[in-house]
Amino acid sequence: MKTSERLLGMCVFVTSHHEQLSWRQLQLLLLLRVRGPMSQVELAAELDLTPSAITRSVDALSGRGRSDGKNKYSLKGWVETAHVRGDRRVKQVELTDSGKAWLSDLFEAMDK
Repeated sequence: MKTSERLLGMCVFVTSHHEQLSWRQLQLLLLLRVRGPMSQVELAAELDLTPSAITRSVDALSGRGRSDGKNKYSLKGWVETAHVRGDRRVKQVELTDSGKAWLSDLFEAMDK
């Protein structure tokens, strides 16, 4: 199976099982899985998104997102942030154990 077909299948699978997970959030999770911890600035550049869009996605995936009916963020806890030592202006984002487990389950389900 081609990579593009696999990604399309993954997108369809995820959106049919997790209606609160956006394509942007899935891209962010997959990028962290491949590259490891990254700063929010690096994520914004790599995904061609604004810093505020990255902040909203990270907040939703970390469990800090709002759930007020207007913003459909669920409290996932799949990523966490920490300030970079030596520069508190920079926040680094990384997958949590539950985020890694969810992605592993996703790949297993896609292989079936």
